[in-house]
Amino acid sequence: MKQTRKKRLLQNVTKKNKLGSGREGIVYNAINSNGTHYALKEGKLGKEEIEFATTIADKYPTHFMTLYDSKEDVALWSKVDCTLEEIHPSNKILYDIYIQIFHILAILQKETWTHNDFHPGNIGFVKTKQKKIEINGTLLPTHGYIVQAIDYGSVRKGFRPGRDVYKLLSVVKENGIGTDLYRIKKVKLEEQLCKKIEPYLPMGSKWIQDDCAVLLLHLLFPKKFKKLYPALSISNHLPKSAMLYIIQHMNDAENCLEYLLKNRQNV
Repeated sequence: MKQTRKKRLLQNVTKKNKLGSGREGIVYNAINSNGTHYALKEGKLGKEEIEFATTIADKYPTHFMTLYDSKEDVALWSKVDCTLEEIHPSNKILYDIYIQIFHILAILQKETWTHNDFHPGNIGFVKTKQKKIEINGTLLPTHGYIVQAIDYGSVRKGFRPGRDVYKLLSVVKENGIGTDLYRIKKVKLEEQLCKKIEPYLPMGSKWIQDDCAVLLLHLLFPKKFKKLYPALSISNHLPKSAMLYIIQHMNDAENCLEYLLKNRQNV
């Protein structure tokens, strides 16, 4: 069911501090007279961004932002409390959070959309008193957070297999500075090592496979990884077995979600 939009809210909010910026615009914290906070974006709304907000985001309001109002180059969205970049929970809690994340990815796959910029900074959290959330028939603890995909400036109609999962996993640190795997100069691996990594590589473009090879090297041969990439730091957000499965099956988010649900008790 579509949410009723509270049109003309823009004229009743006050722009506050800057929350973030990107190629699609600048986002500010905004507040109305009742003390309700919003995310105010200054930047042109694309046609696909509007279509996404009025179809997918309205159809699945739990895991996507609400577009309350827009005018020319300004839009008023619902606001999250923090992002995946900002929280550091225990492994067990993080595992449950990743189930919510892959639920979002499975929705995008089902509805044939690609977020196209699904990095940790665009994975938001709304604090909640709700204790449980149902995902694929399983009741899971929220741990106080509902996960939402945010920033739809790069969304594209049409599902691009593996693109969003890859983006989620590809954020790393080089010399302590955040970057993306595709920016890292790759080291040519010896043939014997390649043969051990190849079974876990996903189907897809060569550049994604090259980046996944670095992730797999880190998971399967950490000492070799450290020797070849001494300046590179990669965080394993999930158990090794789960990471290997997700990399191998990144083109099918629903498959990955079912794996995480099935293996939750092993964490």
